[in-house]
Formats: sequence, structure tokens, C-alpha cells
Amino acid sequence: MAAVCASVELGLNGSSPRVLINVSAIEQTQNNVTVYWIIPECAILNAMSGEYTSNGTLGDVMWWTFDDVSPNESKHIVLDLSGCASSEAYVLGIDPKGK
Repeated sequence: MAAVCASVELGLNGSSPRVLINVSAIEQTQNNVTVYWIIPECAILNAMSGEYTSNGTLGDVMWWTFDDVSPNESKHIVLDLSGCASSEAYVLGIDPKGK
């Protein structure tokens, strides 16, 4: 069975909120993985970086795709924000399409 997991960590970049999204494969390589994050209403995105293949925004949802995620590997998305970063920043979805 294909398995991918994702987690969200909140931190600071200086005095500004920073969100770190981690994506990992379990046991076997996962292809065409998409991660979704709901942008908190009070947050403004200042900068974004990471090991994703493509990304976009659909309304208040940001998404990132990864061509592949190997077992025991973590890929990251880093979001530097202004405004707020509260418990709303923990809303995350993942869609492993499988092989």
C-alpha cells in the first residue's frame, strides 16, 4: 500500500511567522504527490522556497506537487509570512496519486 505523510511546524524567521511543511514517503517511492495548505485568513505570504516541482494557488488553498518522494526522504516547503500564524496554519492535505 502506498503511503505518504506530511506535517506542519510553526516557527519564526526573525520576528515573522514561518511555516515548514515536511513531506515523507513510507516504505516505497511515491510519485505525483500533491500537498494542499489552507492559507490562514490573517496571513500574508512574503516568501516561499522548497524542493517541490510545481505550485499554485486556488482561492485560499496553496498547492505543491512533487514528481517523486523516496522512502525515508523528507522534502520541505518553507513559507515566510506576515500577519498571523495561529492554529489555522495546521490545516494540511495530501494526495498521493500512487504508481
